[in-house]
Amino acid sequence: MKNSTIKIITFVIIILVAVLAIGFAVFITNGFTEKPKSFYVDINGDKVASSASGYLLEKDKPLKCKVKFLSSDKKGYNVQILSAKSDFTYFVDGKKNAFTGEEDFTDCFVITKTGDDFTVETVGNLIAVLQSKNPDTKVDYDRKTVPDEDLFTLVITAESDKATIKIGFRVLSPEAEIVISPARLVI
Repeated sequence: MKNSTIKIITFVIIILVAVLAIGFAVFITNGFTEKPKSFYVDINGDKVASSASGYLLEKDKPLKCKVKFLSSDKKGYNVQILSAKSDFTYFVDGKKNAFTGEEDFTDCFVITKTGDDFTVETVGNLIAVLQSKNPDTKVDYDRKTVPDEDLFTLVITAESDKATIKIGFRVLSPEAEIVISPARLVI
């Protein structure tokens, strides 16, 4: 009786370890669709090992990220922000520009790195981000054409194996613009 109980407990432990190992493999390979990574990112409490989307970046509410490497070796990483493959048009000094592809917007955000932690803050809403990309110009866009989806991609790259994690996010796009023009006051 004692022997069979030990065998059952051993069998359950082996099954549990196998399930945990498979679950971990699924986590670091995005369901076996990507090559395994040597790190993952904890972003606002969510653990991301491959890619994620749907984050909203608001002024005074930064994305708080912690890079966690799977080995105990201290490793470096780089952070970059690119435009996502959303398609809308904006205007710089009246000239039409397409917001597509992977244009570098890293300098349009405030990224503060402290060891394995970093935060990403926005300079304001979408018009402020586009304005910071095109300083000393007049930037505008048709608010109706901006898709309600991720407009930017936060790319974290491990220096050791060049593995990347991509996190899609958007910044607020003002629904309407309030223009106050001089009015006459007659008394």
